[in-house]
Amino acid sequence: MARAVGGLDRALELLVDAHVELCRACTGRLAALDELGGALMRRRAAEVPVPEGLVDRVLSASEDAPEAQPLPDDDVLPMVLVEHFGPLEAMRWRWGAPGLARIDLLPQRDRLPLRLLRMAPGTRVAAHDHAGHERAVILAGGWRDFRGELRRGDFAVCGPEERGHTLEVDTDAPCIALVLNDAPIVAHARVHRWLAAWRGL
Repeated sequence: MARAVGGLDRALELLVDAHVELCRACTGRLAALDELGGALMRRRAAEVPVPEGLVDRVLSASEDAPEAQPLPDDDVLPMVLVEHFGPLEAMRWRWGAPGLARIDLLPQRDRLPLRLLRMAPGTRVAAHDHAGHERAVILAGGWRDFRGELRRGDFAVCGPEERGHTLEVDTDAPCIALVLNDAPIVAHARVHRWLAAWRGL
């Protein structure tokens, strides 16, 4: 609902939009929420009470909305990211750690920096904690962690309650993810803490 009424931070809005573009089940629901959000804002401006049952009717109707066709797998970036930052081929990856590279899309001075992460096939990310919340959308490939297997279009959230988070990238292809952290990652091993601090991870 926050996305529908324009209440999200820019970075989080881009993350949600990227997920919706890749998620067939989410597209119709967001369109319905956009309609609902607009109706609520108009009624609030006019100080008119919202009719009883309006929210339930809109959400129910969204289940019958036509599904958007997913992007071909060779189009890694959703169009919302291409429109904001250009094609992936024009971007420059920066080394972040062994098996890991990144592209900073929104800089660190923004309240919520947004980046692309690329992990080599078979990469194992060592145990780490999250001082805040990490939100990620898988754009290519996949990984396995405590939630199971995550694939293209999946939306993943990790918070401070998930201690010692580890993940393993699929062995047949690199994994590219759009990642948003609202606080630093805290690695368990000293060398990994040093690398994270040095590379701004």
